[in-house]
Amino acid sequence: MPSESTVNAGAAVGFAAGIACLLVGCGGTADGSPGDPASDGSPAGGELDGGGDAADAAPDWVTEPLMIGVASGHPTFMDDANIDRFFESSTGEKHFRMAHMYVPWNVAIESSIRRDEWLVWVEKAREHGIEPLVAFGPQLGNDNPPFSAYRPTLEEFQDAFDEFRALWPDVDTFEAWNEPNAPVTEVEPELAADYYLMIRERCGPDCKLAAGNFRAMTTNDYDDLRMGAGGVENPTCSASGSYIDRYKCELDRAGGHRPLIWAFHPYLDGEYYRKLSNHCSNDSTCQTKLFMAAIAGSWSQSEVWMTEAGALYSDPNLAPSAFEQACNGAYYLRLFSIDRFENRVTRFYYFNWYGYENDTGLVDKSEAHAPRPIFDQLRDRVKLYDPSCP
Repeated sequence: MPSESTVNAGAAVGFAAGIACLLVGCGGTADGSPGDPASDGSPAGGELDGGGDAADAAPDWVTEPLMIGVASGHPTFMDDANIDRFFESSTGEKHFRMAHMYVPWNVAIESSIRRDEWLVWVEKAREHGIEPLVAFGPQLGNDNPPFSAYRPTLEEFQDAFDEFRALWPDVDTFEAWNEPNAPVTEVEPELAADYYLMIRERCGPDCKLAAGNFRAMTTNDYDDLRMGAGGVENPTCSASGSYIDRYKCELDRAGGHRPLIWAFHPYLDGEYYRKLSNHCSNDSTCQTKLFMAAIAGSWSQSEVWMTEAGALYSDPNLAPSAFEQACNGAYYLRLFSIDRFENRVTRFYYFNWYGYENDTGLVDKSEAHAPRPIFDQLRDRVKLYDPSCP
């Protein structure tokens, strides 16, 4: 395991891919809201602070409207022989390299198993030129529940975040809290928004920061995503308001702040596609559309990153199928590119590489870890995998 000095050795030069992304842009339409230019460090509006030779280097990847990466909390996926192939199309076009990592909010100030994993993860990301997207969350707890019930105060989180930036200054892409509306990681919407605003204030234009990062995995999440009677511009701020309304109210109280990046986890829409051949045609039952409607209007000058979604087989009667998984991947690409989203969805992080007990990964579980059909489907951005898909 690398020492902390080894982990920080590359801080002065940063991630080459991340630098290139900041220089030429990573797609999307976010150009800053009035009076709040590039305050989130969005690729579309921010400037690189580093300068030097790296600032003159051209990217070695092809700019595309939707970039695809990997969501995985364990560093071993970067040891797989296929990792470099995933970030290059079958015709040789190189993709921007990015991956999603989950860490406890106090990872910089307390020893833990997850800190040990993070030290390895960030070093491997440097080796492979992969930009880390870091999502903070609660500490691990006992097996049931999996996470601690403790939530830090703003002051505690700020101190921990400042130490994180001091230790790993070249890591500059964040989500304030992972799935704040999910029971196991839940945070009151006002506090979740305050976590986001704190990181925004501490980082300024030096970071890319995504708001929200809401879960959309179960039918219970519908109520979290539905706007109140006031619509997109007049969210319900009382206790009766939905999660997203109350989150937006807290941003409104902070001077009418409008994020340049939002994050979302559209699992249920993918599950309904596989189980019911549902193509998200109903606006009231498509959670992705509910979320996008809630960040329309004055909230629309933003990119949207789908930071975690995949072929999650939460129904025990729905057997894993590599074919259905590839159909599902193509469905997500179609969903993210529909006209009404106006190319706002600019990133998709597939969960995950090896797969856990209840889902299927990009590679199979054999010793060889052979790529599944979705591996090439995603690396080639195939929106129609097979005519017999649902």
